[in-house]
Amino acid sequence: MAQQSEAMDSIQGLIEHFKTHSIWVWKLGAIEPHLCLEAKKTGEWYKFKQNLNEKKIEEVIADPLHIQEFTSWCITRHQI
Repeated sequence: MAQQSEAMDSIQGLIEHFKTHSIWVWKLGAIEPHLCLEAKKTGEWYKFKQNLNEKKIEEVIADPLHIQEFTSWCITRHQI
């Protein structure tokens, strides 16, 4: 569903709704697409970590804006 452009408004509505209940919803369905990960496997995460050590973050993360929004939201939630 997250890959369908006509679902964007509905997804955004879900994101906003769940934020009010302290639940983060990834707009692409999972965190992996935002981080350029192809699978939920340990090896993929290991390669991702290596890439973060060797490259600029902009070269590693597909959606740095959404990841920044997530981290800011996490920090804000912890301060409450």
